[in-house]
Amino acid sequence: MNIKVGIFLIALLGVSFASSATVQAAQVDSACTDIDVIFARGSGQKIDADETSRFEEKIKERIGTVSRTNYRLGSESYGGHKYPAVDVGNVFNGNALGASASAGYANDYGKSVDAGVGELYNYVVQRNAKCPNARIILGGYSQGAQVVGQTLPKFSSAVQSKIDFSALFGDPKLYLPEGEGVYPDACRGKNFSSWRRVIGSCHTDNGSLGARKPYLPTAAATKTGLWCNEVDFVCGTSKYLTDQAGHAKYKDVGGAIDKAAIEIASRLKKTLPVDRGSGIDDSTKLPGTGTTGLDVAFVLDTTGSMGGQIEQTKAFIRNYAQKIKDLRGRVALTVYKDSGDVYTAQILSNLQDTPDDMLSKLDTVYASGGGDWEEAGNHALMTTFNGLNWKNGATKAAILLTDAPSHNPDVVDGSTFQTVAKRSLEIDPVNVYPVVGNDVSSHYEELARLTTGQVIVDTGETEVALTQALTKIEERPVVLLKNTEYAAQPGQEITFDASDSYVIDATITKYDWDFNGDGTFDRTTTTPVTNYTYSAKFDGTMQVRLTASNSTIANASAVVKVGTYVPPVTPKAPTNVAATVVSTKNSVSTVKLSWKPADSLAASWAIAVNGVVIGTVDKSRTSIELTDIDRVKDNEFSVAGVLADKTVGDSASVIVAMQTSTSGGGSSFNLLAFLLECVRRLLTGWGLAVNW
Repeated sequence: MNIKVGIFLIALLGVSFASSATVQAAQVDSACTDIDVIFARGSGQKIDADETSRFEEKIKERIGTVSRTNYRLGSESYGGHKYPAVDVGNVFNGNALGASASAGYANDYGKSVDAGVGELYNYVVQRNAKCPNARIILGGYSQGAQVVGQTLPKFSSAVQSKIDFSALFGDPKLYLPEGEGVYPDACRGKNFSSWRRVIGSCHTDNGSLGARKPYLPTAAATKTGLWCNEVDFVCGTSKYLTDQAGHAKYKDVGGAIDKAAIEIASRLKKTLPVDRGSGIDDSTKLPGTGTTGLDVAFVLDTTGSMGGQIEQTKAFIRNYAQKIKDLRGRVALTVYKDSGDVYTAQILSNLQDTPDDMLSKLDTVYASGGGDWEEAGNHALMTTFNGLNWKNGATKAAILLTDAPSHNPDVVDGSTFQTVAKRSLEIDPVNVYPVVGNDVSSHYEELARLTTGQVIVDTGETEVALTQALTKIEERPVVLLKNTEYAAQPGQEITFDASDSYVIDATITKYDWDFNGDGTFDRTTTTPVTNYTYSAKFDGTMQVRLTASNSTIANASAVVKVGTYVPPVTPKAPTNVAATVVSTKNSVSTVKLSWKPADSLAASWAIAVNGVVIGTVDKSRTSIELTDIDRVKDNEFSVAGVLADKTVGDSASVIVAMQTSTSGGGSSFNLLAFLLECVRRLLTGWGLAVNW
């Protein structure tokens, strides 16, 4: 098992272990409804966690008057099980393990997952027996996604047929076989798993707790959606332990949960009787900006002739502050003059979700300087592109407000329209909307074309022109490629897929493809998918530009590495991994785990029990004694090297089988526990789910 983050227990919130005592199971006896919605929360979360609430709310918005029942896993006890969603804390807090260590972390987490599986299985089976006509929707976040995934194989075919969809967000047991290898199929846009939805890296193959293989039973594979955001170590899009930012974004507006609700609505519309499902909203109308909102940078010429435009810009920002918020927008301000002036270009306000700071800085701006007609516009755009905290997934635009042409190339830094466009693509991209007078509009047509923006002519009413620019930005297509990175060998075909793109209140009329990012489009199609083969090595950017029927355009870019991808350098898996039972008493053992380094890269060693990291030992160590090992089941012990920057390498594992006979050291064989486990395994092998 790969232990990249059992580590995932780099704790997401922090809450004490909930009681598993049996309580009255009342919710299963609630009146029958058309739909039963069950959600399993993540580690350390409360019952009413944000992800849980948004999942329920978004489904409610979609299904309208269709009746539903919501059940939050951990609310009650079923079959003697109640899910605590336990958080075992941050085991990578700098405290190295000593000569021996307790497996308590692993025990607590494992028991929490087992309790969740038991509760979910028993609740669904009992609820289905009471309400056999209800359609079932399952959802899970983080540890909860693992619980849902591990429960699915236990359901009978009859129950499986009632489950319309299972939505998994940030699953630490994720498995995507198309992500395996240096140049995996996923990085060529090929052979995607049926459960793959939005995955933040094409190299992702398994989660932080290793891969569950098989990941899903056959009956559930085409009825499950898996989302794993960028920068989410928990589900495996990053190898850095500290990369957790993406794990909190599944609940964002227009994010994974919102997308899952659309798919759930579509499936319910097909499975419910026509008179019940006809009113369900399964339209793909999404927020008219990127997946994470809108980033707009105002790049303002402040030379002597710009006094009137500066004042109108202030009025525009004040009047449109709420509009920008409604678009989930962030705004920034860059001001510029020309070479030899008091400044050439400087960012006064970085991207923020309220315009207050920008307005306060704008109030200090006045028109002065300049000399010749051309100004440092290219330099100002490069300063903006390189200096702002752009958000991944956001629609990005720069509104360049000036009454003069730009030096091309720029006197300050030599930048040209081409270098500005190249940097724009690298960022994701940033589209430039020059708001300029009619006398210089033709000068900026090339810049707008190269950056997939549009020139807006300012006839003297700058507020009107800025409004037009913002409207274009709002109404243009949202362009989404399946991958943000592609990798292949020369001669291997890559599939570029923009079929997830959309536009509000219009249609997409064509797709222009630029395979090497040089600004020249190599192919035009009316469909969103195309194939291309690079014959030689290439390390750069591709882009696709969409044109819509509402006279707007937009593009998306992705990194392409052909024959140049270099896998991250991480410690190799150790060799000679062995586990020896030192002593056993009452079916609880102490086990000595030993290993041999395969290289000298590791700064420490991560030790995991059943996939959950319990801590680290110094790089000089090659063994450790682990206590509190429960022997009524098989136990897997893993070791992986960890770099100083907390990058985790590949792990090596060894399994110690469950106790089958009395061992030395004062052990006492638990015959009842052994027999129960044998019966459970036998029945499971026959396809019968057993939870006790």
